[in-house]
Amino acid sequence: KSGLGSLNLLYIAAELLLLRYSRKDGLRLLLIEEMEAHLHPQAQLRLIEYFNNTDNKQQVILTTHSITLGSKIPLENLFICKNNKVFPMGHNDTQLNQGDYKFLERFLDATKANLFFARGVIIVEGDAENILLPTIAEIINKPLHEYGISIVNVGSTAYKRYAKIFLRKGKDDKKYKDEWLDIPVSILSDKDKNDVDKIVDIKTQWNKQNVQIFISKHKTLEYEFLESSLKEYFIRAM
Repeated sequence: KSGLGSLNLLYIAAELLLLRYSRKDGLRLLLIEEMEAHLHPQAQLRLIEYFNNTDNKQQVILTTHSITLGSKIPLENLFICKNNKVFPMGHNDTQLNQGDYKFLERFLDATKANLFFARGVIIVEGDAENILLPTIAEIINKPLHEYGISIVNVGSTAYKRYAKIFLRKGKDDKKYKDEWLDIPVSILSDKDKNDVDKIVDIKTQWNKQNVQIFISKHKTLEYEFLESSLKEYFIRAM
């Protein structure tokens, strides 16, 4: 007996056939609501790859809450719907440049695509922050999942590329505040050898729109613990 996922795939295939053989002068538009319904992640990948790589001479508009699909849809073709507004992610609308799009196409995988569905985003540079922040949030009775906050571990100093996803082109002035993407973004960054240049960059570039950056006072998160009242526990844990 076919499952609901298989039946959904068959239905989509039937609609595609109908559209292929329909009148050529009509509106060739396919609308799919939450294509991931009942589909195994691998089936989602096969289906979205079909739409990405097949020229059906038609327009396809789909809605999704799937991080699997969100990581595979070209960023230029993606729209974020938030508070009854629609925010295109194309190069004419974000502060991403062409190099950023190529980078994100390679590295924005399913573990990072949750940023498209979050109410708030914390971008971190490493595994320590990724593991500890949710625990700290639980301890202070502010569990991140209750607030719809996602942690995105970029694993490097490439946080600017991810942060620029949320920055609207030419809208930094507060008079455009109503056109900002209403998703607060915090960047937690280590203080490295380029900290002087980084701080200058922050003052001129990175406290804008709803994106803010917070730099460690003492090199890394581990140093922060060693300089805090948690020093004894931290050393014991090591």
